[in-house]
Amino acid sequence: MGKFGHPNQQCHTKRYLSLKEASALGFGAYQTLRKYIADGRLPAVKIGSRVKVRLADLESLAIPVATTSATQESRGGNK
Repeated sequence: MGKFGHPNQQCHTKRYLSLKEASALGFGAYQTLRKYIADGRLPAVKIGSRVKVRLADLESLAIPVATTSATQESRGGNK
């Protein structure tokens, strides 16, 4: 096992997806992902003629949604 370790150790962070695959998994519409790449929010590589993005980079785009007081009130909380 060389200095790079076992090949499967970093499979999650090194997995590349096409924009079509990323879109199908719910990371955004194809054109939205292209826009994110163009404006620098989403790193991408070109492999052959295909644009690919790392799964880890897609996951880092996710923004947690805070529970608002209106949502809590509609559920009967914080009265």
